[in-house]
Amino acid sequence: ITVFRMGSEGQQDIDLAILTALLKGTNASAPDQLSLAMAWNRVDIARNQIFVFGNHWPPTGSSSECTTQGSKKSVKQRMTKSKGKGKRRGKDEVKEETDPRKLELLNWVNSLEQAMIDALVLDRVDFVKLLIENGVNIHNFLTIPRLEELYNTPKALKLLGMEDDDPPSKSKRKKKKKKKKEEEIDIDEDDPAIGRFTFPFHELLVWAVLMKRQRMALFFWQHGEEALAKALVACKLYKAMSNECSGSELVDDISQDLDNNSKDFGQLAVDLLDQSYKHDEQVAMKLLTYELKNWSDSTCLKLAVTAKHRDFIAHTCSQMLLTDMWMGRLHMCKNPGLKIILGIIFPPAILFMDFKGSDDLSYEASGDNEQGKEKEEDNDANNEAVSRKGDEEDGMENHRSIPIGRKIYEFYNAPIVKFWFHTILMSEPSKLRQKVKVWMQEYWNVTDMVAIAIFSCGVLLRLQNQPYMSYGRVIYCVDIIIWYIRVLDIFGVNKYLGPYVMMIGKMMVDMLYFVVIMLVVLMSFGVSRQAILHPDEEPSWRLARNIFYMPYWMIYGEVFADQLDRKTRIYSKTLLSVSWADDQY
Repeated sequence: ITVFRMGSEGQQDIDLAILTALLKGTNASAPDQLSLAMAWNRVDIARNQIFVFGNHWPPTGSSSECTTQGSKKSVKQRMTKSKGKGKRRGKDEVKEETDPRKLELLNWVNSLEQAMIDALVLDRVDFVKLLIENGVNIHNFLTIPRLEELYNTPKALKLLGMEDDDPPSKSKRKKKKKKKKEEEIDIDEDDPAIGRFTFPFHELLVWAVLMKRQRMALFFWQHGEEALAKALVACKLYKAMSNECSGSELVDDISQDLDNNSKDFGQLAVDLLDQSYKHDEQVAMKLLTYELKNWSDSTCLKLAVTAKHRDFIAHTCSQMLLTDMWMGRLHMCKNPGLKIILGIIFPPAILFMDFKGSDDLSYEASGDNEQGKEKEEDNDANNEAVSRKGDEEDGMENHRSIPIGRKIYEFYNAPIVKFWFHTILMSEPSKLRQKVKVWMQEYWNVTDMVAIAIFSCGVLLRLQNQPYMSYGRVIYCVDIIIWYIRVLDIFGVNKYLGPYVMMIGKMMVDMLYFVVIMLVVLMSFGVSRQAILHPDEEPSWRLARNIFYMPYWMIYGEVFADQLDRKTRIYSKTLLSVSWADDQY
């Protein structure tokens, strides 16, 4: 009997007391106790009361007998199955295992692996860690059938959108259970036909990411190989899932959580790259270009590009690597563009350019790890022993040892040379007409072109003698009007004057319709006025000006009274003639 006193000092939690009482009061086996602790999610009880003997179950009387009997049955089933296979294949029969130690070990392994499956399905990260610490070998545990079992759980099928709408009938469930039991009996871990994974933590990481279990994914990221690649893959998967959720009718919080998880793994990748770069620059660059066999022979740099991880690509290590890849084997410190253009226009200049040796390329990863390690050790020893002068001499020897044909090949094979070659000889002529067309669509560009053309004409005329010099001065005066109007575009940038310039420009378009109507009225009045007042005037261009000139100013109140009154005009002429005659006498 376990007595729990509420409110007493130093008393443990009530759930811990209940679970401890259940474990003490029942004569359950160790696997059942572990399942009970896992259901309550109390890893402390499993560590302190179940795994007290490390990698062995606690010895219990009845539980050990039950487990050994169960293990004997399972072993008998396996042996009989293997006997049947042996008869069909014509091999010798396998004797039944009767050693109690081996039976206990086999039962211990099977129970731990079943507990591992339960911990993965129930998302118990602490229990997964505890089981790995107490003897579960992930390389032996994770097989293709077990990975399929993890993906085929009801929750996994629901997350992946593969859950059946119709619930299975009882008969189907019984058949599935029978098939599962038969599969469990048929599974032989020593059979090479049942594949195991070279990198099991990679597969479990992808499974955890697809199941949206961030803590589990972080745990699997901390274990295994290729941590940088795993972080980038998780970042890419989370980002793709976030985009898929944002485009669907799901809750916005799910998309935001997935995006935050993607940022977490992206930051882990950046931090890991930064630490590697600080430790060894060359190794960090080779780490970015190393072909990952488990990720379709991709590289970490390609994974970062597909994941659109800008911070990772903007890192100093990535930028230096991209610069080296962009330059190829060309070794140019100053004015690389001019040297490349000179090499394209004048090919003999290629022979005088500097090229990198095979040891200077930071983006070429070695094929074998052993050879890479030996090269790194040799390079470290050489760097410590050889001085700067020795390095310069080695560089000169490498420069001299490169043959002429190799130089020409490496020059034209460099990405930067291909870019300039395509830009100068291939791309520009075909796109020149399109660029001019786009440039002409801008109003101010046309204004600048007209102003520059008029100014050029004025300069040419000013260099000539009279009267062409005066013509050039007039052209200057007209051209300055266009340049003053060009100032309006500069005013458009100002936060105070810019809105007014935009409003006036839009209002001018609307005012054109009113101007057309006004011109019709002016022309009708001007033609009638000119015909009545000047019936005998000869045709000339001045006549067309008078049709619009005086009626336009009459709109503003100028009526030209002295010209309308003929008598006043004659009287004024008479006075002028009389005054002129008096002056003569």
